[in-house]
Amino acid sequence: MLPGLRIAAAAVPDSFIPILQWHKHSADLSTSVLSQGVLEIYMKSGMYAHHAKQMQSLYNRRIKHLREVSQRLLPQECLYTIPSCGGLFFSIQLPDTIDQDDMVNRLKNRGVDVLSGDRHFLPSFPKPNLLRLSIIRTDEQQIEEGIRIISEELERALLTSRSPKPFFRL
Repeated sequence: MLPGLRIAAAAVPDSFIPILQWHKHSADLSTSVLSQGVLEIYMKSGMYAHHAKQMQSLYNRRIKHLREVSQRLLPQECLYTIPSCGGLFFSIQLPDTIDQDDMVNRLKNRGVDVLSGDRHFLPSFPKPNLLRLSIIRTDEQQIEEGIRIISEELERALLTSRSPKPFFRL
C-alpha cells in the first residue's frame, strides 16, 4: 500500500485501493522532472526544515496571543479550547441560549470569519453549539480585533437571551 493511503486505509473499502494507487502512480508520472528536482534540493538543503521551524514559531506566538486575549475578553459563560501544542484552530462553546448560525452571520457582518461547529461532524453525531476559528491567515492585531468583536457579539447575544420576554395577554 502507498504511504499516503495508509492513514485512510481503515476508511477506504478494499475495492477502492487499486484505483487510488493507479491515480497516485499517474500523478507521480505527470510531475515534471524539474519540479521533482527543485523539491529534492529544497528538502536536502534544509530549507524546508528551516521554513517549517519558522512557521511553527509564528503559529505558536499567535496561539499564545490568542490564549491571552481570550482570557481577557471572552465572557465567562463561553468555554473555549485553544491547542496547547500545535494546532491552528480553536473553538468557542456557546451557551445553549445562543444560536450558532445567528452568531456566525452577526460576526460575518462585522468582518470576522468563523465557522459553525456542526460543519465538522457527521450528520449522525450530536451537533455541538460552537464556533470554530483559525489563526492561519491572521496576525496578532487581527486576533485581538477579532476576539474583541466576538466578545461584543457574545455579550449582546447573552443580554438578549437573559432579558425577560414580553408578556402579552389576549
